[in-house]
Amino acid sequence: MTPDGLRDGIFFLGPGFLALKIFYLFGAQRPRSEWEWTTWSVLASLPLVWIASWVAPLIADKASLPPGGVDTSLRFFLALVAGMSGAWAWRRLRSSTRRAARWIRIAVTDSAWDQALDDANLFDRPIEIVTTDGSCYRGRLRYGGREDTQAEGWMYLVYPDVRKDGCYRPVRGAHGLLVHRDKIDRIRVFTGPYDPPRHQSEPPTRS
Repeated sequence: MTPDGLRDGIFFLGPGFLALKIFYLFGAQRPRSEWEWTTWSVLASLPLVWIASWVAPLIADKASLPPGGVDTSLRFFLALVAGMSGAWAWRRLRSSTRRAARWIRIAVTDSAWDQALDDANLFDRPIEIVTTDGSCYRGRLRYGGREDTQAEGWMYLVYPDVRKDGCYRPVRGAHGLLVHRDKIDRIRVFTGPYDPPRHQSEPPTRS
């Protein structure tokens, strides 16, 4: 491959690759193989390159700038805008309570585990975990490994309470509790924003 061909390839694939990296870094965070990155970079680059090739001559003519430099700069600027806009839209979609948004989330993620994590995390709802050995904990979900990102199935609860003798009591000396998915028997997500309960037999509910 000649230097000019390598340069043209970078200037063509680069914008799509940049847009996808920004989107997956701040938005979906879903891992991709090298083949998938290449394929999606080509598809993402096509509209970016087309728009840049159409707008760049107009800008270059009005600003008296070299068309080639304007075209290259515009491609990567559009990639930055597209990536950030896509990440913002995906985060809004994940936090939306609209029926259409819920349908899209289910169609894309197809994971009850991820839906439970989103419900607890996005709306700051208390979560109760019952482990396989019968222990029962409740707290605020700070982190949960999502299936759609192929993350390890760890859950991190802060301000944890443990259920003993029918009452929730704070775990002494602990700010957080880390539990692996393999050790979890069931999960319950409560209503209402999280308010660390102390010595209560029932979780807070929204009036």
